Amino acid sequence: MGPAKRGSRAKRAMFVVAALLLATGIAAATLYASNLLSGRTTVTESIGITGTLPTGYEVGVEQTSGFTVVSYIDGALQAYLVVTISAPAIQPTDVTMRIAGNSITPSCSPTVCTFTGLNFPLPGHGSVPVDVAIAFNVGGDFGWTAQAWAS
Repeated sequence: MGPAKRGSRAKRAMFVVAALLLATGIAAATLYASNLLSGRTTVTESIGITGTLPTGYEVGVEQTSGFTVVSYIDGALQAYLVVTISAPAIQPTDVTMRIAGNSITPSCSPTVCTFTGLNFPLPGHGSVPVDVAIAFNVGGDFGWTAQAWAS
């Protein structure tokens, strides 16, 4: 067999091997990746809140607690307070609440009533005291949260 036929057979064999590799998915692919960037960041809050509620109440007796909303930014904001009261099978009539003197009608789910106060101005780098008056109209064990929001 002459050298021309041997070269042609070698080319055919390489073609067959390449076709088989491609058909079976064994073909090599090149995957490139960039450098990995990483770091740490600090997130600061724009507003804060301090205060607490008493640990004990008498049914039907209103108690007032003071909260303070604080701004950590330069510009003035419109803020409001959101207070939640939680208990199994809580009803809107189980709790009466006033935030900053305003009677608040709650929005309730089966386990949480949410009381959203009215907007009040919060000056830049200033603070505003907010009174929260609560009367529990039924006995039980209740959880609570308070959070300030602003825009």
